Amino acid sequence: MERCTSADCGLCDFLDSKQDLKTSFNREREQSVKCGFGKKGVCCRLCSNGPCRITPDSPQGVCGADADTIVARNFLRHVAAGAGCYLHVVENTARNLKEAGQGNYATELKGLDALEDLAEEFEIEEDDVNQKAVKVADKVIKDLYKPRFEEMELVEKLSYQPRLEKWRELDIMPGGAKSEVFDGVVKTSTNLSSDPVDMMMHVLNLGISTGLYGLHLTNLLNDVMLGEPEIRQDQVGFKVVDEDYINIVVTGHQQTMIAHLQDELITEEAKQKAK
Repeated sequence: MERCTSADCGLCDFLDSKQDLKTSFNREREQSVKCGFGKKGVCCRLCSNGPCRITPDSPQGVCGADADTIVARNFLRHVAAGAGCYLHVVENTARNLKEAGQGNYATELKGLDALEDLAEEFEIEEDDVNQKAVKVADKVIKDLYKPRFEEMELVEKLSYQPRLEKWRELDIMPGGAKSEVFDGVVKTSTNLSSDPVDMMMHVLNLGISTGLYGLHLTNLLNDVMLGEPEIRQDQVGFKVVDEDYINIVVTGHQQTMIAHLQDELITEEAKQKAK
């Protein structure tokens, strides 16, 4: 079966041994003929008069949007959707941390040093470990739900200072992250905005929210739930699969949702089941 290649030689060897197994590597080859308008971003399907496709002979869509506006709308809408996914992850992680602090979760907090660091950074004074976790989680959730015209306060605490100054200079400091996603989607609708520069600046704004909260802060909260990571050398790619063990592969970014799995897999009962 024809497929695209992978940089992971171990994976290629495995796929060679499973000729009847259809994966994304086969499906990618089947989708090799791409739409030229779509690849350039000059196709608009935002209203029922479309799709409009921009060419030299037809430089504007039905609504009057030109190529710059259509490309910016499409890009901002993609970024807003992606940002929404990562912000969904950090929100769930914060909610799981709060549940753990309240004693309603299937695992205990493992990264107490990481929790102490976050509490100090967020200026939270609390002696009880569990209440400290609840207050850290509440701080994150409150920031995410602010309106767009109110800056998220944790941006300043999590940012690299010279970069923070540049964001202020460009006027792209994010307000409530979920509101930023909402406004990004609304702004890309027809008849509401045709300014590609404004939409691209909104993309930068969403990038800050996604990077600091959806990625960086998610990892910090994960360290509280799962335990602080250790720097070490290890296998990557398909080589992580060990033929002498039962391998459980967890996909996705929401590690705290399976935090209890760490505890369960080292119990005597789990060992006996594996044998």
